Amino acid sequence: HHQDLGVLPDLTRFFAERVWQLPPPRLLISVVGSSDDCDLLIEDRKALLAGFMKLATDTSSWILTNGLDSGVSKLIGQAKAEANLKTPVIGVVPWGLVAGRQALWDTAADGTLLSHRQKMVVEN
Repeated sequence: HHQDLGVLPDLTRFFAERVWQLPPPRLLISVVGSSDDCDLLIEDRKALLAGFMKLATDTSSWILTNGLDSGVSKLIGQAKAEANLKTPVIGVVPWGLVAGRQALWDTAADGTLLSHRQKMVVEN
């Protein structure tokens, strides 16, 4: 039995607001692309990424990627680091690639999985 997927938006919001303390975005930018290295000239790549980061900053955006350290996602991460921006870049990694993912699940005495919502302690 897998976790109820209806919990995911609440869990994401919990982490964004309470754990990471991110301000709400005015825009979500989802970056989708190849995990292969890009064939752009270095000057073109720098100009493209500088413009992209400026757009993200000017619009108070969050950037969502596949969370992998390759291809377009890697370029976005490098551009953020080089520009030293506060714009959040959130990588949503495929579950099957998360090392130690079994440790993220707790099992109750009856063998059922406990939702992360049940384990969250939220102080108002």
